[in-house]
Amino acid sequence: MGTVTEQHRAVAMHAIKIMGGEGRPKVQAFYDDHRQRSVDILTTFNSPEAGLTSISSIGLSDFVLRHAEGHELETRVELCACAETDTLHWDNVVASTAFAIMRDRAAVRPGSVIPDILQDYFPSTRMPHVYLVPPFFWNDARFPGLQFPPVAINWLQCIAIHESERQLVERIGSDAFDDLLQQQETDVLDMHRAPVTGAL
Repeated sequence: MGTVTEQHRAVAMHAIKIMGGEGRPKVQAFYDDHRQRSVDILTTFNSPEAGLTSISSIGLSDFVLRHAEGHELETRVELCACAETDTLHWDNVVASTAFAIMRDRAAVRPGSVIPDILQDYFPSTRMPHVYLVPPFFWNDARFPGLQFPPVAINWLQCIAIHESERQLVERIGSDAFDDLLQQQETDVLDMHRAPVTGAL
């Protein structure tokens, strides 16, 4: 990722503190296809429980994101994800999602969809899109932000969704879609799950 800054170290330590895990965490640099952008990806093991792996970006928060009207998003953003340990490529998914956000510099929030991220890593997947939600797998669903003056940094969790679910988010809004995820007891770690259904 280039020069490791104090902010990067603070992001990594904060993510490790919240995510926990066993053994030594891994940090690896990822590059986009043209090697124009890079981001570090932190991986912790047996986190939040045995058989699961937790992932966090380090460095996305270097980038100012802006609303469509041009004003700056109130917070900087890092990404996180949780995956079953034997499900490969989720570190790539988080990195590619970060690159898409870096490229567009558009404000993201809970309920944002980053399209067509997963198909490069899961060619047969029926869930090509990343949906961003408040982190809920760790620390009793409380993933506090990091204050690193003068910036505030908050994490968004990446989960995979179907195209029909992306359309559902557009139609009913993210809050209602999140309610459906809970009502239908959706296992967001299952890469073969059926799509959530809702009224048209």
